[in-house]
Amino acid sequence: MVRTMYSPIFIVKSAQNMRSRMTTAEGKLWERLSNGLDGARFRRHYPIGNHVVNFYCRKLKLIVEISRGGCHVQKERDAYLRACGYNVLRISEKEVKEDFPRIIRGIGFRVRTLRMYERLASVKAMFRHILNAAFSLSGPKRRVYVESSHRLGLLSA
Repeated sequence: MVRTMYSPIFIVKSAQNMRSRMTTAEGKLWERLSNGLDGARFRRHYPIGNHVVNFYCRKLKLIVEISRGGCHVQKERDAYLRACGYNVLRISEKEVKEDFPRIIRGIGFRVRTLRMYERLASVKAMFRHILNAAFSLSGPKRRVYVESSHRLGLLSA
């Protein structure tokens, strides 16, 4: 179960205000992400805790941020979001304006990669349950065999 981070009301109001005043790069990217990208649905200017992120895919916990400059605060914010379990993808505004198709391919690649990890984790969990069940069924028999072979002196300690 994923724990929800509640946002203060002023952060929620700020996010609502930011949706109506997007930059050109944000608008261009939102135009492409609003209908979904490789099956991933995104939200724009979404409040997470005390932060408002540009684009957020809830299912994959993927955050796409457009940066306007190399600010130290952004690095701290990204580190905080990563520590909370989110995947942060930061793109510069200049890259969005100059090489938009490459940016879309990069976001799509990240979405497909996260989906693959999600599937692998579910397969791993499924096999873990099967192995645990198999070991619990065969566990007592093996112990009985080892105990009886120790009594007979067949195994050295």
